[in-house]
Amino acid sequence: MPPLTHQLEQPVKPQRLVVIGAAGFVGRHVISAARSEGVDVLALGRADVDLSAADADEQLGGLCRPSDTVVFAAARAPAKTSEMMVENVIMAQVVCAAWRRSPASHLIYISSDAVYGEATFVTETSPTDASSLHGAMHVAREAMVQSIAGATPLAILRPSALYGAGDPHNSYGPNRFARDAVKSGEISLFGNGEEMRDHVHVEDLARVVLSCAMRRTSGILNVALGQSLSFRAVAEHLAFRLEPEPTIHGSPRQNPVTHRHFDPTLRLTKMPDVTFRSFEQGCSDLLPAAVALTPVSPE
Repeated sequence: MPPLTHQLEQPVKPQRLVVIGAAGFVGRHVISAARSEGVDVLALGRADVDLSAADADEQLGGLCRPSDTVVFAAARAPAKTSEMMVENVIMAQVVCAAWRRSPASHLIYISSDAVYGEATFVTETSPTDASSLHGAMHVAREAMVQSIAGATPLAILRPSALYGAGDPHNSYGPNRFARDAVKSGEISLFGNGEEMRDHVHVEDLARVVLSCAMRRTSGILNVALGQSLSFRAVAEHLAFRLEPEPTIHGSPRQNPVTHRHFDPTLRLTKMPDVTFRSFEQGCSDLLPAAVALTPVSPE
């Protein structure tokens, strides 16, 4: 992939933003951000095009226009089994087949920092590692979308750990901690919560996607705050904001301690107009949704 490049010096609204995976955590926030800026959106969820259907590529290709910017955000995530990995690759195969039928003017793929495996410090030039199923899935899908993009601008966004309102996954981290704190008054950590991760609010990712769409961005970008916190610090940030303050306790460790840090230089240089909220502000935004106890699907 070439370095991150903006095809347009000044932002211009795309004629239409097509969001594949419109009902998902990321897709919903991308649609909200786009519509708030007056961008025309075609929202495609499973009810509109089932990517597992035999004629899904024909359906999807028939809905897309040459002038569209397409955001590919559909996935079963995290991919924890080989069956889930295959299902995700088939989704990408359908999107690629539809693209060959009806190519658009710009493609944005939502990947994941899982492509870096267990690397502790990463930049956009860090090598990918397919040692986990989830990471392997995104490595494969990145290669697939690159194979069909050709000369069309293609942006691959690799977000760090996402949090925010409406997350259906209940993964270990801010969303689960907030829900557990409100529901039971307790936050349970793996070990003592030593691992350090970079947490980015999903609305900030959505604004990066919109910025890419408006400037026809191509290349790879890590979407991360650039501040890594331990999971204990995350739990303490949340607990401090609740009354009564929940208890935080550790549990026997099952896996070795690993850390992840990002260099945010490229994002700060190429997207100075997209300001990320601090994790402290993100906590304040997250807790009202946690108090509402948004239903979650089991892991």
